[in-house]
Amino acid sequence: MIKNLISKYFASISGLIVFLVYLFTLAPTVVKIDSGELAAVQYTLGVAHPTGYPVFTIIGYLFQQISLPLTPIYKSNILSAVFCSIATIFFIKAAFNFLFLSFSGFYEPIKTKNKKEKKNSVSEKPMLKETHLKFSAVLSGFILSFSKTYWLQSTSVEVYSLQLLFFSLILLALSRISKNILNGEYSFNNWIFLSISFAFGFLNHMTTLLFIPAAIYLFSRQYKIKAVSFIDIIKFSAVFTIILAAGYSYILLRAQQNPYLNWGNADNITRLFRHISGKQYSVWMFTGIDAAKKHLFFFFKNYITEFRAAAIAIIITGLIISFRKSSAVERMLFITFVFAVLFTINYDISDIETYFLSALIISAIWFSFGVYWLLERFSERKLNIAISFPILLLPLLFEVYFNYSEVDQSENYFYNDYTKSLLSSVEKNSIILSYQWDYFISSSLYFQKAENFRPDAAVIDKELLRRSWYFKQIYKSFPGVLIGLDYEINSFLKELEVFESGGNFNPQVLELYFRKIITGLIKNNVSKRNVYIGPEFLQKELRTGELQLPEDCTLVPHLFLYKVVKKDEYSAAPFPDFKLRKTGRDDNYEKNASAFVFDVLINRALYENQNGFNSSAQKYLNFASNNFPEFSINPTIINLLKNDKK
Repeated sequence: MIKNLISKYFASISGLIVFLVYLFTLAPTVVKIDSGELAAVQYTLGVAHPTGYPVFTIIGYLFQQISLPLTPIYKSNILSAVFCSIATIFFIKAAFNFLFLSFSGFYEPIKTKNKKEKKNSVSEKPMLKETHLKFSAVLSGFILSFSKTYWLQSTSVEVYSLQLLFFSLILLALSRISKNILNGEYSFNNWIFLSISFAFGFLNHMTTLLFIPAAIYLFSRQYKIKAVSFIDIIKFSAVFTIILAAGYSYILLRAQQNPYLNWGNADNITRLFRHISGKQYSVWMFTGIDAAKKHLFFFFKNYITEFRAAAIAIIITGLIISFRKSSAVERMLFITFVFAVLFTINYDISDIETYFLSALIISAIWFSFGVYWLLERFSERKLNIAISFPILLLPLLFEVYFNYSEVDQSENYFYNDYTKSLLSSVEKNSIILSYQWDYFISSSLYFQKAENFRPDAAVIDKELLRRSWYFKQIYKSFPGVLIGLDYEINSFLKELEVFESGGNFNPQVLELYFRKIITGLIKNNVSKRNVYIGPEFLQKELRTGELQLPEDCTLVPHLFLYKVVKKDEYSAAPFPDFKLRKTGRDDNYEKNASAFVFDVLINRALYENQNGFNSSAQKYLNFASNNFPEFSINPTIINLLKNDKK
């Protein structure tokens, strides 16, 4: 009974096992980059950064309504684990289909005796070992699920977790269509299934286009075997268009309601198209051969950390087998892999790992081919299953062992601590002008909107001030902050509209009014509320003149930020008593954030020393030294404070 259930629901049981493992590596709170923003969008039913991710947002919002004794961010993180686990289930089903097609082509007629008719008849039976097929598919599903980048998507709220689910659905549809073609058949339902999967995929992320060559290839094969009627093509297109239009209409309708998070303010068709097309990202596409070479090298370097040596050896085995067969299935998989890699390396962004996920999925299919081929060789040599199965499990064990520590986010509280400590360090109703999106601003959106933590602090992203929609969000979230800047803002928005619509804009005018807005924002508020500047401004904006302080003002180091104060006026700051729980990983985002805090504390020590508070200066210096031992203090500073102490 149990054996039959396992055999019947092998894919679902595998997905459940994967989910249980994922729970151990789940992030308890926000992590870097877009985590905070996406969780806040799901919680408030808002509009996320391009391309909007309507399905991801709506499902996340509905999941948030489930009554569980968990924080909103933890719910969102769990949902990502759910998405990735379900993706594993459908991937295993697809892998099983591809295995069958690759190693049998199609059912081979065999003569059997029909008991009722008592005569020989022809029936169709697969000439493959079902146990080997299922084991190979399940093992490839585990290898994929515990590869580094795939596993990481399950640990925190991220749109790629849902995208993996849609990738798996597309792959399952492709496998079913491949079976139809190899059997000389045509199935309207399978093509509709593919159309629906593509529609939802595009509603979530544009990397869906990486599977288009596979669909085109199969469509051309379908016509050679059995043509698709024109009416059916119309139906496929209609279903695809209706789903896409319905999904993106959410962004249009929700933007018109002006939610707290309303990225792009896509309240009309023009802005909606701008938003869902991700026009602002096009500048990073096809930037040159040097960028492509850099990312290609990164792909191969990263590949050996995604799949360890043993798994890669089996993947190569499966790839060689697919070259020998060179059937429609193998050609389609190879075309998809090559297109995914070549297209992605021409996208010049730093966090490019996730864009290679489709290539990793195809690699996992090749892994299943290699496993099945090895099982057949073991069987020919009469190697006992009790020996052969454990041998093939070794690559999976290596994968889990080496990747676990890389992906484990269960103790990652750094960005939680950093954001909350920074917000807590400023007075009530303060203004914080920064562009630390990856480790502060994104997280602050979540804490302020979902957990109501320091909603009084006006956190303003300097880079987002370059976008027209952001002003509307500031007016709603922090009324009064932009008071007295109507002329500058209107002049800026007028020229910005030309830029955003692709017209012939004047960059000098844009930059002029942009700088006036920043300077005016500080000048008009500094006498009424405390204004803080992120430390990142000191490295660029102050030197280039992009940030100009009012003539009678200067910057004073605080704890995490620099406070705008009147010149020749001592500004007190609380002694640091925060604790940033570091992950201990080689994480550039964590290093950068820590370096900012360290530098501000050192500068605060010097500031205290210059104002005659030597004991206070030593306290700041000691705190910086004890809490950030990875950074060294300039010996000149240490000697200066020691001499003054004497």
